[in-house]
Amino acid sequence: MASNGVSHLCPQRFEPPPQSIANVINEPFAAGVIYPTILATWTFFALAFAWPDGNPYIPILVLAVGFAGTLGYDLFLKKSLDSL
Repeated sequence: MASNGVSHLCPQRFEPPPQSIANVINEPFAAGVIYPTILATWTFFALAFAWPDGNPYIPILVLAVGFAGTLGYDLFLKKSLDSL
């Protein structure tokens, strides 16, 4: 019963967070930056010992493909939500 009284006294006190900032920066965008960067860093570190000639080209490729893939998937999700 106490929760009903509290929710009645303070309706809509907290607003939900925005879905994105400038229609670009959102959770998938952050993941598209962070995860490919970490994977490219580990690739660079691994290639430094296994195949030094592959640095920095392969880690840059890993970063670019991961970032583009995540952003492409984010656009796909936005379009599929708009069609609903």
